[in-house]
Amino acid sequence: MAHDEIDDEQRLFLPALSKIRKISSADKSKKFLGSDFFYYDMEDKNFGDFTYKYIKEDTFKKMNCWVVEFKPNDPDAPYSKTLVWINQEDNFRYKTECYDIKTKKLIKTIVNVEIKTDGEIIYPIK
Repeated sequence: MAHDEIDDEQRLFLPALSKIRKISSADKSKKFLGSDFFYYDMEDKNFGDFTYKYIKEDTFKKMNCWVVEFKPNDPDAPYSKTLVWINQEDNFRYKTECYDIKTKKLIKTIVNVEIKTDGEIIYPIK
């Protein structure tokens, strides 16, 4: 559940135990169940959660994209910045690079390989 003034609540359903577990806000900089994702990655984000900077125009998979830097305002975020490739035709994010908060090095690249549209809504399926 997203809140403006306090930390968001995250809950995890554990099907083997048929239980729901609340995730501590201190855990959001930890990895989700040993995956490449942080609990932070699964939180709802608002426009005001970041500062933004236009970096350049670039081509990604034959698409003309804007590259935009997102810097989180949350001091507990696991990333120092995120670079995002946004297609100029449909304004959808096709590539994301995440940089480590401590080393400032690239630690994760997320590419939306395949998308699906439902009316005007675009969402990744791979």
